[in-house]
Amino acid sequence: MKKFNAFVLLLSIIFVGCATNDITLRVTEPAPISLPSNIKSVGVVNRTNTVGNPVNEKIDSIEQLMTLGLVDIDSEAIIFALNGLKTELQKNPRFTDVKDLTSQVLNNNLPNDFSMPIEKNKIIQICNDNGLDAIYVLEFFDTKSSIHLNAKPVTQNVLGKKVTLIKTFANVNTLILMGWEIYDSGGELIYDQLAISKNVESSGSGINPMNAINAVVGQKDRVKSTVFNLGVNYAHDILPFTHPVNRIYFVKGSPNFKIAKRMVRAGNWTEAANY
Repeated sequence: MKKFNAFVLLLSIIFVGCATNDITLRVTEPAPISLPSNIKSVGVVNRTNTVGNPVNEKIDSIEQLMTLGLVDIDSEAIIFALNGLKTELQKNPRFTDVKDLTSQVLNNNLPNDFSMPIEKNKIIQICNDNGLDAIYVLEFFDTKSSIHLNAKPVTQNVLGKKVTLIKTFANVNTLILMGWEIYDSGGELIYDQLAISKNVESSGSGINPMNAINAVVGQKDRVKSTVFNLGVNYAHDILPFTHPVNRIYFVKGSPNFKIAKRMVRAGNWTEAANY
């Protein structure tokens, strides 16, 4: 233990005695999803037609949610999610063709989870009929919305006098659940499976409950925008990405450190490493 403490102390002395600089640079990471280079033509498929016995969950304050347009929003939001994915895939130069195959919705017996993979023969048929190397599938999509109202006394100046009023505060939360998969044209290989959970919250206030609710009427549009961006993000997952990292390097000591410092500042990390 004493030897270890002495070693730590020695390292501390070395670091204190040697001046350092820090630098932020961008590092490229491999794509989260690896698709074979021969995949040039893809299709976008919708599998969100729930069959069987989906679970019916209680929706809080359904009349208030109808005011916000959040009841039965799924059918509209699904289109935005698929369009976000499709739009971004079409921008990717690696693909020669991106086909929209969402007009015919495939069945999934689970409302908010992955079902059994699509039958092999169905995948082969879709790909052969449309000349595809792979298909992107929105496997499931579900939203759960709730609204909470809370009344509090607040003090305001009215004509120069302080008046206590009861003000209503509204908080709307929409939980988005969605799942994507990418199938090979042979129907035997799934390149990726991703489940997404995302909350969209809005808040507002007013002198009565309806005023408070009207203050958050943009929730529906916020949900649509969010799911569109989630589709865009999934399309990006086949691309390498860069992110900033911080690095510390020595700038004093031997003459080599001083030379290396100039190399680092010039962005020449290979030469700096040699010194």
